Amino acid sequence: MKRISIGFDECGEILFIDASANVDRYGCKVFMIYTNSCDGGLPVGTIILTSESTSVISVGLELWKTLFPLDALGGRGLVGPKIFMSDDSTAERNALHEAFPLSELLLCIFHILQAAWRYLWDYSHGVPLDHRQTLYLEIKNMVYSKDKDELETTYNNALEKPLVK
Repeated sequence: MKRISIGFDECGEILFIDASANVDRYGCKVFMIYTNSCDGGLPVGTIILTSESTSVISVGLELWKTLFPLDALGGRGLVGPKIFMSDDSTAERNALHEAFPLSELLLCIFHILQAAWRYLWDYSHGVPLDHRQTLYLEIKNMVYSKDKDELETTYNNALEKPLVK
């Protein structure tokens, strides 16, 4: 992982972080940090924690930062990557912001769509069963818009549909 953090300039551009919860009987969480390459994701770090609180994740990230030299992450070192892509965990995003305040935090498309799907299927929101798939497809079309103009057009078209009103 250290060689990847030093040898791939992509590490300075974008890193991805994803957590798997409750991987053992003690409820530990495993955070995988990786970068992109033509071969797929390459691991840059692994953090094993006992909690998903902001403070614990922050400590884990700070300890992880001590493991790589100043020329790591495409020469950005402790500043971190330009972009960190994560899921929609508030604690995780707050910890990333504390550890890497100059990195832009983005949500990955998968997690945006997963959150939309969960919202639509949550009975407390009152979305009728036969409307859920159509509404999800409208959201998906907006997420996959190629530019701002296409997003606005897709959004406005969705608002015109009786199902959305």
